[in-house]
Amino acid sequence: MSLFKRPDFEAGRLLLIDCEPRSLANLHKSLQRLGITAQELFEDADDSLDGCFAAIVELEPFASPTTLQRLNAAGVPIVALTSHETLAHIQRAIELGATALLNKPITQGSVYTTLMMAIGLRERLDSDAQTIGALQQRLLARPLLAQALARLMVEQQIDEREAYERLRSLSMHLNRSLDELVRGSGGGPPAAEQGPAMRLLRALVRRPAVALSLLYIVIVVLLALFAPWMSPYDPSEQFVEGLSLEGAPLPPDTPYLLGTDLLGRDLLSRLIYGARTSLFIGLLANGLAVLIGTLVGLSAGFLRGWVGSTLMRFTDLMMAFPALLLAIALSAIFQPSVWIVALVIAMVNWVQIARVIYSETIALSARDFVAVERTLGASSLRILFSHLLPHLLPTILVWATLGISTTVLLEATLSYLGVGVQPPTPSWGNIIFESQTYFTSAPWLVFFPGIAIVLLSLAFNLVGDALRDELDPTLQGRS
Repeated sequence: MSLFKRPDFEAGRLLLIDCEPRSLANLHKSLQRLGITAQELFEDADDSLDGCFAAIVELEPFASPTTLQRLNAAGVPIVALTSHETLAHIQRAIELGATALLNKPITQGSVYTTLMMAIGLRERLDSDAQTIGALQQRLLARPLLAQALARLMVEQQIDEREAYERLRSLSMHLNRSLDELVRGSGGGPPAAEQGPAMRLLRALVRRPAVALSLLYIVIVVLLALFAPWMSPYDPSEQFVEGLSLEGAPLPPDTPYLLGTDLLGRDLLSRLIYGARTSLFIGLLANGLAVLIGTLVGLSAGFLRGWVGSTLMRFTDLMMAFPALLLAIALSAIFQPSVWIVALVIAMVNWVQIARVIYSETIALSARDFVAVERTLGASSLRILFSHLLPHLLPTILVWATLGISTTVLLEATLSYLGVGVQPPTPSWGNIIFESQTYFTSAPWLVFFPGIAIVLLSLAFNLVGDALRDELDPTLQGRS
């Protein structure tokens, strides 16, 4: 990037177009101290633009549209002079081609700073135009590259320059020329540019531990969805031959692959149906927790004031209670069922994500793009849902994935303590609860559901950590 050089004010002149007498007096006073020669023009007076390095136009009495057209055609930087920095004045300045706005009262410092800003921005715009022009010339001779760029711009909603930079970075990463890259994709966007979801999935499966975790999660989900067809027996059916002569559970063997429980029921069938219960509660409870936490954190971080303070003090109050004790108390108050257990877990798990979303919303609200949207008159709902929420989606996705592990463990804990899902509905936690008296004589009754819980929690944790690494730009490249 070339360094911006201060223009030679002494060798050129500054045009003052349609300025009021009082403005002219203040401008001449400041410009004289800066050593800048100024020339006044009114109502499209015919004058040469030779040696003109910039122009100042007063918006209110403006009456020189032809002069402004000539200045824009010549690429001369234009400064709009106004006494009010309102949206209407900003729009008017943009229509005239101004690259900077000078507010009254006029001072030597404001004149110098605004002139330098206008000249620097004009040079940047001219440089960008030259770059895009050169790029367009190169694309005329490479139709496949032009086609790939066009499709990439439409699908990714980016401009031509950014699309070209993405293709160039990808070609360097793959050690292939641009022509080879687009020729292999038939003129469409390369595979690595076919959408963020596919890129994220490829990044995840490249990690062996995460790939195995995803495979285990898919297997558990399929077993839960198709439990009636995948389980060899009815999970509630008690088999006379499912107990030994002494009335003890049978160990893993045919026809009961994982053995039987203390009532002679097939353990594999109960584990498959238990996966349905545990996953349902995990997804429902975590989904509600993420929804509540996101709404509370987003509202508190955006609204601030007494509303934000009230919401976050309530969040702090909820965090002060131990989650397990609060869940046990709520489960004891209400009649335990699958829905009640899911609601109880959601009520104690939303506080962490509310804190995270609150912190990120405060940071995002202070960004320049939010201030610009407010200046342009955007409503609070538009800022929330069109600007803040899309930036928060990666964080929400990571916490939604990590939270499933927590909810599955909490459901298993509540069921083991007898205040979760009640028999005969199978869940991994109450299978361990029912079989704890046989821990020494029939350890498979505790081992198999226990290992299922551990593996599912570990799988969601590994996937959540990988998502955080891929979606958080500050962590990319560390793993």
